[in-house]
Amino acid sequence: MVTFARVVQAGSFAGAARRLGVTHSVASKHVSKLEKSLGARLLHRSTRRLSLTEAGAAYFEHCARILEEVENSERAVARLQAQPRGLLRVTAPPSMVAQHIARALPAFREQYPDVVIEIDSSNRLVDLAEEGYDIALRLVREPPPNVIARKLADVGLYLAASPDYVDRHGMPTSPTELADHDCLVFAGLANAQEWSFLRDGERVSVPVRGPFRANTAEPLRFAAIAGMGIVLLPSFQVGSDMQRGRLLRLLPDWRSEADTTLYAIYLPTRYVAPKLRAFVQFLQQRFGPVPYWERGIDPPAAP
Repeated sequence: MVTFARVVQAGSFAGAARRLGVTHSVASKHVSKLEKSLGARLLHRSTRRLSLTEAGAAYFEHCARILEEVENSERAVARLQAQPRGLLRVTAPPSMVAQHIARALPAFREQYPDVVIEIDSSNRLVDLAEEGYDIALRLVREPPPNVIARKLADVGLYLAASPDYVDRHGMPTSPTELADHDCLVFAGLANAQEWSFLRDGERVSVPVRGPFRANTAEPLRFAAIAGMGIVLLPSFQVGSDMQRGRLLRLLPDWRSEADTTLYAIYLPTRYVAPKLRAFVQFLQQRFGPVPYWERGIDPPAAP
């Protein structure tokens, strides 16, 4: 149909072939196949000129309208590909959304006013293709296969307690001493009641117990600030509290074995939508290479 319309508009097969980037014979074959499928001759051919048959004239009117719609749709897609715009569906952990993503949205909106963000605040594993999400922000040690994963930030798990708790119970000097402290347990972690730490090739695992456990981080964070015990939580959740002195970082020389990484995950595609690319680059610039929630955290003074 496109070849036929271009032949009519150009007045010749040669002119249409040049516009379409094909040979004269290919353009002629296209029209011949179209006539065969319709069971009607569309063009009168002569050595000097082409003219439309009655059927060809009627058919060309429909082809011209369809071709105009195709070109309009291509222009619409090109506009979407040129500038970030449209709906971007995001799924991310609730604590990351509340503490960091939501606060970043005004700055993102200022840069990209034509992008609308829809966020599913959830820890559940989302099937991006099945559920129609553009991107997932996930805390994982290794991203799943068959996806594109862009690193946003390293996320360490920090031991923290309030100054009041440390004054009353003392500051642990080694992981093994945690067994004698009140520990606030995040039930969402694997092996939640055994904390493991690494230092210079040494590994220490400690069974922990305490007066409070929860399957979400925020209650544990508030309980730690209130002096109920020691907590082990991702740095993005307790970093600002450490920067403000509400919490102290304990055992800074030891690294949690549960340290993780924040990734932006999306499905592989030949063309990455500008809205998606802009969002990932925005978060990379905002969080990396050293996340702002980890800057300026001083280790506690020796007991």
